[in-house]
Amino acid sequence: MVLIQRQGKTLVKDVKPNSPAAKAGIQANDELLAIDGKSNSGLDLFDIGELLTIEVGKKVRLRLRRKDDEVEMELELADR
Repeated sequence: MVLIQRQGKTLVKDVKPNSPAAKAGIQANDELLAIDGKSNSGLDLFDIGELLTIEVGKKVRLRLRRKDDEVEMELELADR
């Protein structure tokens, strides 16, 4: 999953096919709102990357905005 920041928002730029993000249903243009229940507002991409760095087999909950809807998804890092 590739993230970018634009106008104070953290957006998904790209999701690799068959990646854990793709399997969780994350799509390009989704806006990342929270990681494990904590807002990522005001964080830069480095800090967000740190929060998304998890061990293989661990899960992280993401809250995303897709168009006008907010959705929660659980992402599990698979062995590479």
